[in-house]
Amino acid sequence: DEVNRLSALQPQIERLKIQSIALKEKGQGPMFLDADFVAFTNHFNQVFADVQAREKELQK
Repeated sequence: DEVNRLSALQPQIERLKIQSIALKEKGQGPMFLDADFVAFTNHFNQVFADVQAREKELQK
């Protein structure tokens, strides 16, 4: 089930976000990381929402 697989990734994405913030605070994270991470999380959230909507459509 695609929704379950994407849901399982959310804790890992949150850990990456925390690690990214920690690196940025230490001045060790590359500047492009912020933009790439934001783009990735936006894309992930959109795909996740689309899959959830599609699953609801299929359940009707």
